[in-house]
Amino acid sequence: MPNLKTAFLRNGYDNGKKSSIIDDKVAKLMETVQNKRRSIATLTKPSWLTNCSLVLPGFERINIQIEKNLSLLAIAIGTLSRMKDDTTVVMKDLQIDIPIKWQNYLIDDWITDLSLRIKATQIKEEQTKLKNLEIKLQPLLSEDQRREMALAEIEKQL
Repeated sequence: MPNLKTAFLRNGYDNGKKSSIIDDKVAKLMETVQNKRRSIATLTKPSWLTNCSLVLPGFERINIQIEKNLSLLAIAIGTLSRMKDDTTVVMKDLQIDIPIKWQNYLIDDWITDLSLRIKATQIKEEQTKLKNLEIKLQPLLSEDQRREMALAEIEKQL
């Protein structure tokens, strides 16, 4: 049976080697999280093309600016797309060439606004997920890593 010292050496606990490996892992994960947060940080306020108050047959009014139910938003896009396709066929048959609107806005504008809301909701969810990951990683940082990050932050501000 190997002694305790041999077991520690075999498992990488010699001279802080294991903690160095863990520190490296935590640093890489923290860097990955921060890079992802930076890449999606450019969430800008959308420029809406409609009044964002959509009423479709069989649905209650949808306020696009605040709706978080992605399924409902996707169903609304599908409904509008079908309406547009069906209306396009009828208009061709009748030889009518006018823009297809719903509630005084082009159907394509409604679809654009709904798509913008879906994208914004997905970005917000990703930002929340990354923030939570960063919070979980913070306690895993060694004291030296915390000091290094604090110094890097100070250097950025100068």
